[in-house]
Amino acid sequence: MANVSITLACKNGSGSAAADANGAYTATFSFDTPCVTIATIGAITLHSFAASAGTFNATPLTELMLSFMVAQMGTSVSSLMSGITRMRRTRAR
Repeated sequence: MANVSITLACKNGSGSAAADANGAYTATFSFDTPCVTIATIGAITLHSFAASAGTFNATPLTELMLSFMVAQMGTSVSSLMSGITRMRRTRAR
């Protein structure tokens, strides 16, 4: 998506960027994965998931995958970070 606002919401940090006319963006910040990538333009918002540094796309397919994943975890996209933290504590027991 061209000219979108990108937000990266991570376990222990966040960052933001703006995509260019080709949909490319670069965000450099100190973060601790996992992260949710949020691409917004007007009324359209797409999410993606990042488990490490790299290249990530936010598409209708990543939106579908993330929606399925959070449903399996019993959480929502907006509270994904707390869901992941809760899941890690449960597995550690």
